[in-house]
Amino acid sequence: MRHKLILDVFTIIYKGRQRVGFKVKGIEKFLYLSPANVKQSTEVDINEVEILIGSKIRPELYRKGEKMFGGEIYKGDYPIIKDFWIECSDTIENMRKKNSDKLKSLKKIKKVFHFHKFGKDNIGFDVGEDKAIFTSANRVVGLTSLDLSEIHILEGSFIGPEYYQKGENIYEGMDKEPELCYKSNVVIKNLNLRFCGKIEEMHEKFENSEPSYATGYDNSSYDYDSGYDSSNWLADAAGTDDPEVMRDVYWNLD
Repeated sequence: MRHKLILDVFTIIYKGRQRVGFKVKGIEKFLYLSPANVKQSTEVDINEVEILIGSKIRPELYRKGEKMFGGEIYKGDYPIIKDFWIECSDTIENMRKKNSDKLKSLKKIKKVFHFHKFGKDNIGFDVGEDKAIFTSANRVVGLTSLDLSEIHILEGSFIGPEYYQKGENIYEGMDKEPELCYKSNVVIKNLNLRFCGKIEEMHEKFENSEPSYATGYDNSSYDYDSGYDSSNWLADAAGTDDPEVMRDVYWNLD
């Protein structure tokens, strides 16, 4: 199979495993590689894999009935890469410039904290800005397959929330009617979370570093045992006590 043009690049996390997906000209279904494969082949990091759009890939795919690396027989339901070669379109710096409009606005996670409020477990991501990113623990646990007790290993990973825009329907679940978004860039649609390595590597990295996570936000007025907030803790964490903004924070926790 000859080198084929890469039309799009994206990332997914499925059952706790992260993959880089490629939409390739001439191949109907997406192709997937591990971030380590991509890094080793191109020197491109997980937080900017989109710069590979416009490059070329030469994939060698498993054939139906062929035994795969783990011993399983390939059934041919979807393409699985056996071996590959990526031909970068330019230097990393020049690819970064050419595809600057394709890059996600990702921020490095400085601290992860969880807390119990509104009758449920919630998670906050401190990305070094005035306003933390809040979401429900169920959302993060469901996406990453991590236990709540180990979400701190996400420190050093990347996040770039995508928000609903005014006029869009906000979907809470299959059994609920959508609600109209009244204000742009406040209610999270997608977290766009990207691991900084394999789960095992993130555990090892965290265990060998100075722990900085907490189960509650860094605020002396917060009662960690009861969850009672003696001051407006959530507003402090959100960076404002504006009623409309606070409603958005509650939306994301819900």
